[in-house]
Amino acid sequence: MGKFWSFTKNGGWVVLLAIFFFFAALTQFVLIPLLNGHLYHFVGNGKTVSSYQFNLTPCLVPKKQIIASGQYKGALEAFDHPRYITPRRVTQLNKKEVESGRFLLPLDTVIGVKIGGQSRAYPVRIMGWHDVANATVGGQPIAVTFDGWCNSAAVYSRVSGGKTLVFGYSGLEYNSNALLYDRQPKPAQESLWSQIQGRAITGPAAGARRKLKLLFCQIVSYGRWLKMHPHTLVLRRMPGMRAAYRKAPFDAYYFNPSTLHYPVQPQWNNPALPMKTNVLAIRLGTAWRVLPFPWLIKQAAGRKFFSIPIAGRSVGFRLGRKPLTLALHGAFRPPVMYSLLFAWYAQHPTVKITY
Repeated sequence: MGKFWSFTKNGGWVVLLAIFFFFAALTQFVLIPLLNGHLYHFVGNGKTVSSYQFNLTPCLVPKKQIIASGQYKGALEAFDHPRYITPRRVTQLNKKEVESGRFLLPLDTVIGVKIGGQSRAYPVRIMGWHDVANATVGGQPIAVTFDGWCNSAAVYSRVSGGKTLVFGYSGLEYNSNALLYDRQPKPAQESLWSQIQGRAITGPAAGARRKLKLLFCQIVSYGRWLKMHPHTLVLRRMPGMRAAYRKAPFDAYYFNPSTLHYPVQPQWNNPALPMKTNVLAIRLGTAWRVLPFPWLIKQAAGRKFFSIPIAGRSVGFRLGRKPLTLALHGAFRPPVMYSLLFAWYAQHPTVKITY
């Protein structure tokens, strides 16, 4: 011990400090990327589709409309084993992080899911940085998906073809909508899946005509969801992402009525509704009922709760004004999806839209 103190007094502490920083840098820039499988190797150059090494045979959509997003495969890290916190912990974080940006406020929107008596809230502000959460709620494997460029939210069962799939962000886009991929042992076995269509569009799963079962979800304010489900759990932030979550990268895009980040074909050009109008699509068997928010607001006629006839039954809705949300209200729980009009139309150009 005496020799150690003598060593440090003679300037050895500088050497020790240098060694510490060396190993810290080694861990951050070499060991962690190595463990994550990303050591100096990113699949996809952001420009050419072929660089992503996906199996595009067969391809059930026009292949030329699949484009690179500008990001590499997996650039948006999916939640593979989501962790959750209680509403009480949310309140504690809000009090603690007043200056740096609160975690989740009552007016923030969440994707609400309730299955088998278990309730979960997935903040949209968090999901926009990840696109997909591979979760299990009420014993059911689900994929909670959200694409910021389309403001599209959908929850699917992850069971398809007798297998439980795990999804990731592909780095590719089709009609301005993020393509997910199912993780497989070999790249040639992976398939690309449309987030809005809920089906495989390339690869082995496309050859087998695999689809995902769409489930019911709600986009509502966190405050409203908490009132409906006081025992809900809330998606926990991914470590190291707190600064990113404070940003709102899509807000300016939503308020620009005519600019699209990626090309679409066909493009909505009916002046009756702006192409970035929010819509709620309800799946009724094999048919869809697509309801734009402005039309639903007219039906509300100033009421918070209202109903309209759909497929021979009276379907209830709840209008939230701060923030603007429209969600089904009552016992009817059909599969639903939220999206911007242009994105929905590009993926389903033959489906009638009510307005």
